[in-house]
Amino acid sequence: MCLQSASPPLVAANFGIGAVYALGLDRQGVNVVGAVPAGFPAPRIPSINTRELWPIVFSACVIVLVSSRLRGNDENEQRLCQSISGTSY
Repeated sequence: MCLQSASPPLVAANFGIGAVYALGLDRQGVNVVGAVPAGFPAPRIPSINTRELWPIVFSACVIVLVSSRLRGNDENEQRLCQSISGTSY
């Protein structure tokens, strides 16, 4: 029952972890990830260049314009909801 709902990549990862542990593959020369740093990384401002920034700014402006246009008229929003649900108020 439990395996039916589990995703295949998760099952494969757990199987690999179990195989490394049970067979001692790390001691036999098989490369494993090793120690993973604990905790959160130090906060910093990400580096971004203007070529990457303009598409993000443009997309954000489009989202703001569309959402403000939709929020400005509750009657249109009700019509949209009615057409999606197939009901009327």
